[in-house]
Amino acid sequence: MTAMILLSVLSPVQLPGAATEFIHHRTEARLETLLKDWENPNQNIRAAHYLIDWTREDRVLKDKEVFQIEGFINRSKLARIDMKDDRGKTTIIYLLNNKILDLYNFTNEVKFSFEIPTGFPEEYVDNGSWLGEFLARSFQAERELFYFEFPIGQIQQHYEIHLRKEDKHWAYIQLIPRTKEKESICRQMEVVLDQKTHLVRQYRMLDVNGNSGIYDFRKIEINPTPPITLESISKDLPKSFKELDVNKELQINP
Repeated sequence: MTAMILLSVLSPVQLPGAATEFIHHRTEARLETLLKDWENPNQNIRAAHYLIDWTREDRVLKDKEVFQIEGFINRSKLARIDMKDDRGKTTIIYLLNNKILDLYNFTNEVKFSFEIPTGFPEEYVDNGSWLGEFLARSFQAERELFYFEFPIGQIQQHYEIHLRKEDKHWAYIQLIPRTKEKESICRQMEVVLDQKTHLVRQYRMLDVNGNSGIYDFRKIEINPTPPITLESISKDLPKSFKELDVNKELQINP
């Protein structure tokens, strides 16, 4: 109210510029608060179990596909992510156990094993090798989106950020990539935050080809009981798949 009274006594010439500056500063301050509110609970996540509905729409064909993602995360050391089609049939399972990343492809019944090298992915995102950069950036993006390691504290180094809108339930933060690394993943992203828990409800992404995707966290359990262990998330994995050593095939030393 005080701010509105102050604006009302300004001259007509001054009013538009002053009002714009006031609104800009107020929006920037609110955005900073939202980022801190997002960062605090994110840092307190030691483990999580979640269900995501992933809707993907082709830019040209306008076809929509819906996938299901179920994640069991114990920070960046231990994780399992199951990908399922619209019929609930498992297509891919990722299992991360410290430095070993296994990918189970159910279509071809192949298990790809990758021993993560020292400095991966950070030292590989711009190392001059197309394949190395692709793998590193893809892994980094998955870690940020699905392992709760989004670089909130350094977000302005990677993105232009704007508070697009908010209401009492949700805040919509638009992110436009600043860096080559982030531009290789998406053209832009919108993060929808829950105003009550300050956790991400949705990631809305426009990829480099112009296709859109929405990752909707319809269920999330933070620091679940019983705890997530290697035994609990690996006991039902396929044992008969053909195995392929990715390090050997791509000549990447661990």
